[in-house]
Amino acid sequence: MAAGGERYTRRDTMDILGWAFLVVLGVLALSAVAITVAALWEKQRVRPFAPAESGGVLAEPTPYLLAQERSAEASGLTRCGSFGDTRGGLYRLRVSLWVDDDARTLAVIGGGTIARTPFRRTMLLSRLDDGRVLYTVDEFEGKDLSGLYDAKVLMNADLVELWSAHQQRLAGSGTAARRLDPRNALAELDAVESERLRLLLDRGLARWVDISRGTWRFSVKGAFLMGTLGFLGQLALGFEQQERTKLKRPGAGGGR
Repeated sequence: MAAGGERYTRRDTMDILGWAFLVVLGVLALSAVAITVAALWEKQRVRPFAPAESGGVLAEPTPYLLAQERSAEASGLTRCGSFGDTRGGLYRLRVSLWVDDDARTLAVIGGGTIARTPFRRTMLLSRLDDGRVLYTVDEFEGKDLSGLYDAKVLMNADLVELWSAHQQRLAGSGTAARRLDPRNALAELDAVESERLRLLLDRGLARWVDISRGTWRFSVKGAFLMGTLGFLGQLALGFEQQERTKLKRPGAGGGR
C-alpha cells in the first residue's frame, strides 16, 4: 500500500506540474498574441508630436514628467519646447525636449496616458557618425525591428542615472556623435523616426495607411515579430533587471 501510495503521489505531482506548465505557457502565448494584435491595430503617425499652435494637444503635466523636467533643469540641460500628441482619441501625451551644452544628446521626456494607461518614459538619443542612433531609455517599449537603434533599457532610472549611462555608452561607442540643432529639436526627433520608418518599410515590416503617407501600421510580419521578439525581450529584461523593478519611478510617492 505504501509503495502504491507513493506512486500515486508522484503521478499526482507530475500531473499538477504538467498543468501548471501548460497554464504558464498559455499565459505567455496570450501575452504575445495581445502584443501582436495591438501592433497590427495601432495607427502610427509619421510626426506624432507638434506644438499646440500646429495641432498638438498637450496633456496635463504628470508627476513623473515634472520630476524629470526638474532634474533636467538642475543638470543644466537646455529646454527646447513642449509638444502635444497629434493623434487624439486614446492618446493623451505630452513631451518636452532637451539638449546638453554640446548638443550631442537629445532628451525626450514624456508623460500622459494611452488608453487610460499611464505613459512615463524618458529617452536619450545621439546620432552617431556611423549611422546608428544610440538610444537609452528607462522603460521597455518593444523590439526595434529597423536595426537603427543601438538600444539599452535601464528600468525605472531617474534622469541623472539614465544620462550617466548614456554618456558612458557614447564614450565607448567608438565613433563621434553628430551635433543637433537645438532650435529645431522636434525636427531632429522627426528625422530619426522617419529614418526608422524607412527601414521598416524597406523590410516589409510596415505599410502605409493613407495615400498622403502620414500614417502607418506594422505589417502582419512586423506585428508578428513585435509580438514574439518584443515579448521575449521584455521577459528577458524582467529577469535581467528584476531588482530594478522595485525602484519607484520619479515623481511617485517616496520616489526619487
